[in-house]
Amino acid sequence: MAKAQCQFVFMDLTARKLESIPPQLIKPFHSPEMKRLPRIRRPHDLTENEPTHHVNYRVRFFDIDANHHVNNARYFDWLLAPLGDDFLRQHRVKSFAIQYNHEVRPQQVVTSVFTKQENDGHLTSQHQITIDYKECTKADFEWY
Repeated sequence: MAKAQCQFVFMDLTARKLESIPPQLIKPFHSPEMKRLPRIRRPHDLTENEPTHHVNYRVRFFDIDANHHVNNARYFDWLLAPLGDDFLRQHRVKSFAIQYNHEVRPQQVVTSVFTKQENDGHLTSQHQITIDYKECTKADFEWY
């Protein structure tokens, strides 16, 4: 069993900009209008002095979804694969927080950066996807 808390956005695909959801789309669901979204846990920023590991990935045709941006599942591959097979076989995700900040487009090269820390038996990892040092996605994972 898992508990998930998400926030989705409505996007104009032509202008590639966020928009308010049109009332005619909300009305059939009898959803209340919300002026402010609830706060959810956000991942931490990686700091310059933390030891990090880097892996580069080129965005391929099959990484792109119908909306012409990288499929969200691909980000998890890029974030977690650099941890290595042995680590992933020996650990399970306990919880995570992810934040998508900037779109990744076809043919770009992304850099996956991560660091791991263990404090009092509590294992965490912090991750970041960047393009030319611009942050696209960041995530924190807590591990069993």
